[in-house]
Amino acid sequence: MIVAVCGPGEVVYVPSGWWHLVVNLDESVAVTQNFVSENELVKVLRFMRDKTDQLSGFKGSLTPSTIYERFTEALRESAPEAYKKAMNSLGKASPSAKRESVWDKVVSTGDPVPGTEEGAGSFSFGFEFEEGDEDEEGDFDSNNLVDE
Repeated sequence: MIVAVCGPGEVVYVPSGWWHLVVNLDESVAVTQNFVSENELVKVLRFMRDKTDQLSGFKGSLTPSTIYERFTEALRESAPEAYKKAMNSLGKASPSAKRESVWDKVVSTGDPVPGTEEGAGSFSFGFEFEEGDEDEEGDFDSNNLVDE
């Protein structure tokens, strides 16, 4: 795992496909751009079509269950050749044997949590604060994070 702190005026580049998590320690501006090349288009379409449970962040009428249709319609209108080629490849792709994805491994349940019937899972994220870390408004001050 790589951990970094980006200071004022600095930029972090996250390569395509890298799982990442960002925690803003102060007021921040994020500029992001998601780009799909024609080489990756079939993989992206398959993901959007088959993994709707892993899609999030949509507002209004755009939902995980409709994103695939909306995306393919926009692709068909704006890049008809890329659309035809990708849909042809997507249709010809032989279904691969169902294997556990990295995501499934990360969120899979483990031994039951004591006192519940739920599994513990293997993914968690949290901060530790010590007594007195609150600022004047009672919020936790990110400058007082416990360094483990």
